[in-house]
Amino acid sequence: MASKRTLPFRTEPFRYIVQRHSAPARPSFARYRCLHVTSVDPKATLQTAVVQDHAELKRCYDEYKAATADDGKTRWGNAFVWGMTRHALGEELVVYPALDKYLGEEGRQWAAKDRKDAQHLKESLYGFDHMSLTNPHREVLVDILWGDFAHHARQEEEIQLPKLESVLGGESERLARSFERTKRFTATRSHPLAPNMVPLATAAAFMAAPIDKLRDIFRSWPEED
Repeated sequence: MASKRTLPFRTEPFRYIVQRHSAPARPSFARYRCLHVTSVDPKATLQTAVVQDHAELKRCYDEYKAATADDGKTRWGNAFVWGMTRHALGEELVVYPALDKYLGEEGRQWAAKDRKDAQHLKESLYGFDHMSLTNPHREVLVDILWGDFAHHARQEEEIQLPKLESVLGGESERLARSFERTKRFTATRSHPLAPNMVPLATAAAFMAAPIDKLRDIFRSWPEED
């Protein structure tokens, strides 16, 4: 999520563009189908669970970019927002507190930076979710968003998670289960104004979940295999 580039949503002109050109998505009353979610081994480590999630998110992004028709863009765009939101909240509620707890000052610095980057991600994800398909800034935003997230994911996979795993021991499996459980019961849309520190973040994420899940029923999704 860290990047040297400036995300357009951070500027006032971009906020004006979003307000003027984006339109609320009209509900689709086609049969609602849950996204296919790769199951994680109950004995998987936290690192395995997070890395597997990264791969699933890349698939959503790649499918969105490959789609040429509006229907495909809509379905995979919804899947991308759904997956990214759940992943971000899972990390805020499980991974970052673990960095704080187990890796001392270095872990606290990593967690603070990751929370800041996660906030930028949620803001840009909110902008993407509320843009119409005809908005020319939509493709630019999703590419920047993914580029920043991919950078964050590499930092986690190559540096943070291996170091965290080295001190977790058997606790890693419990945290992996907590990470997966959190994603199942938390919000599914980006809420940039929600707190990002536990315990307030936990309460906010779970309070938003019922409304988000109700709204999800009226969205279109990729068809199950």
